Amino acid sequence: MNFIATTINGEDIKLKSPVKVEINKSQDAPADDLEATFINDFKIPEIKTIKAYDNENLIFDGIVDIQEYIKNNNGKFLNLICRSKAAILLDNEAYPQIYYTPSLFTIFNRHVKPYGFSKFIGDDKSFSTNFVVSKGMSEWEVLENFCIDYLKKSPKITVDGIVDVKSENKNKPLLFSNSKNNAIKYNSITIFNKRYKIYSEILAKEVGKSEYNLNLENENAKKRDIKRKRYINLTNNEKSTLSYAKRMLKFSNESSYEIKLICPGKIFAEVGDLVNLEDELITKESNLFIYKIKYTLDQNLEKTIITLRKGE
Repeated sequence: MNFIATTINGEDIKLKSPVKVEINKSQDAPADDLEATFINDFKIPEIKTIKAYDNENLIFDGIVDIQEYIKNNNGKFLNLICRSKAAILLDNEAYPQIYYTPSLFTIFNRHVKPYGFSKFIGDDKSFSTNFVVSKGMSEWEVLENFCIDYLKKSPKITVDGIVDVKSENKNKPLLFSNSKNNAIKYNSITIFNKRYKIYSEILAKEVGKSEYNLNLENENAKKRDIKRKRYINLTNNEKSTLSYAKRMLKFSNESSYEIKLICPGKIFAEVGDLVNLEDELITKESNLFIYKIKYTLDQNLEKTIITLRKGE
């Protein structure tokens, strides 16, 4: 694995043979994070961005948040803590305004493109309802809220900096199995049934209402005798649509069931990829997707931890 660091003066520096690398990707976090440690005998100028390659494949491109120099009994080291390009949208607050005929083209040009993103993929139709950008919203929240509320899809930033709001993953599912040929192998499997994650009922107060007039019940919670109620005020919530409450229920169901696989080596996969899993512990499990990826490399071990969740 090779790294190209760019200093604030525009100089590219090749960083080779890291002694430790950790890359985390999650559906909940728009920005991936990377921490890498290198043997380093001299002080490097301030670094602003970094790219990581596996052979010729770009696997990370982002900004450097923390640059550390470490000297101990084991030697001298450079440690970099970084986030992918989507972090720029998280770090910047959006200008409060109202869009009367919003479209992805307009949202992208005003809230995303100024930060160095050049392209988006997704439906560009205009909508007649108003879209409100509230004080305190980040540029990422503007993009995410518009895409989810209007396009019914969650946006993501690809490793090469494209805003992707296309349809769901239609690629052939990845197969994880220790008994099938040409399947991805794993050293361990853990299944989590997290009852505490599930909301049984959400009561919502709509704009213009004095009481919590909407009641959304979770049939999944009823079947499992789970009681966990929440109240949300859509009047004062920047995510002020009923779809926000519905997403809360959907997310609570998804997060209640997880499967963690610890795999040897590096697994070339992305958050959202579809998965089929065959294991004697659960026979055959389908309708799964990758929710989280954690890749770790050090002097003793290389592994990838894959967390799966079940789709609807």
